Amino acid sequence: VPEVLKGIRSKKAVYELVGEKMDSSHCGYYDTPIGTGQPSINTPEALAVWELIKGKSEEEKRTDKIRKMEEKLLFSKIPGFFPTPDLIVDRMLELADINPDHKCLEPQAGSGAIADRIKGICKSVDCCEISSSLREILQLKGHILIADDFIEEAIDPIYDRIVMNPPFENLQEIDHVKKAFDFLVPGGRLVSVMSPAPFYRSDKKSTAFKNWFEDLDGQKIELPAGSFKESGTGVSTVIIVIDKRGED
Repeated sequence: VPEVLKGIRSKKAVYELVGEKMDSSHCGYYDTPIGTGQPSINTPEALAVWELIKGKSEEEKRTDKIRKMEEKLLFSKIPGFFPTPDLIVDRMLELADINPDHKCLEPQAGSGAIADRIKGICKSVDCCEISSSLREILQLKGHILIADDFIEEAIDPIYDRIVMNPPFENLQEIDHVKKAFDFLVPGGRLVSVMSPAPFYRSDKKSTAFKNWFEDLDGQKIELPAGSFKESGTGVSTVIIVIDKRGED
C-alpha cells in the first residue's frame, strides 16, 4: 500500500477517493454526464487510489517479469554464468570507447548485464547466448540474438567493438577471446573479462595465448579481489583490451 494511503481506514473513505470527474458540457436536459476517466478530487490520496485502479502498463508488466526471472536465476546454477557487476561494466565500457555508430557484439550475453548498457550507447548490439533461460530474458529485453553457441558460429568480421565476459572453466576464455577477435573489423577493439590463469600457467594452450596476446600488444588490467563476489564467485579476474590493427 502506498504510504499516502495508510491512513485510509474505511470503505466510505475509499468510495470518496474513487469518485470520477464527469463532463456535462455536451449534455442535453435528459442526457447523462460522461465520465472523463479522471478522479473527481485532485488530492494525493485520490491520485494514489486511481493509480492502483489503473494497474500496470504492458511495459511495467514486462519489466516485472524480467525482474522475477533474473531473481530466479540467483537460485539456479547455469554453467559459467556469473553476471558482470555494474562497476566492472563501467570500466569495460570506458575501455571499449564505443560511439553511436559502432556495431557491437556481446558473444556470451547472459542476462544482459553488458548488452543492456551497450544498447544505451550505440544503435546496434548483437548477442549470442547458449542458455535457453537466459535467451528468454534477452528477448524480453529486446536484444537481437544472432546465435546460440557463439563458438560454433561462422566468422564474419563486421564488428567495431566486442565486449564480453566468457566462461572460465578449463581455460574456455582463451577459445572465446580468440574466436571473438576474428569477428572484429580492422581497427576494431575487444574488451573482455578473463581469469588471470592463462597469463601465469605454463601449459601449451596458455603459453600460445600469451604469445598471441603480446604479439597484438594487448593490455591487461588487474581487478581488485572479490570483484565478482556479488555474482556468487570469488574467482580472481582481469580485463583485457586488444585492438585489431588496421589494414596498411
